[in-house]
This record gives sequence, C-alpha cells and structure tokens, in this order.
Amino acid sequence: MLKISLVVTCFNHEKYIDFHINSILEQHYDNIEIIFVDDCSSDNTVEKIKKYNDNRIKLIEHPYNMG
Repeated sequence: MLKISLVVTCFNHEKYIDFHINSILEQHYDNIEIIFVDDCSSDNTVEKIKKYNDNRIKLIEHPYNMG
C-alpha cells in the first residue's frame, strides 16, 4: 500500500492546528504520515502538536526562526 506523507510548515498556528490535524486523521486512507516543520513558533503550536499520541504525526522543530 502506498504511503502518503504530508509535510506541513507552521509558524504560530495554534488557533488552527487542531482542526488541521483532525481533518487529516479523519480521512479514510490510513497509510499516511504528517510531518510538521515548526519555524520556532512563539505560541502553543508545538505543544498542541505534541499532545497527539499518534505515531503518524512527526514534528521537526527549528531552533530559530528561519523565515
């Protein structure tokens, strides 16, 4: 089965991140992974992503804002 990888860049998307994650995880196709690349958010974006206990969700955190 083909694996689909979604790469999502984010910066201060705390307000929208739950909707985004849930809408992807509710899809009927199960062989997916979501790779979030956070550009050093100053809100709770990273904390919200980390609260999901799902091995399909990966998080890459930049050590500083790369623009």
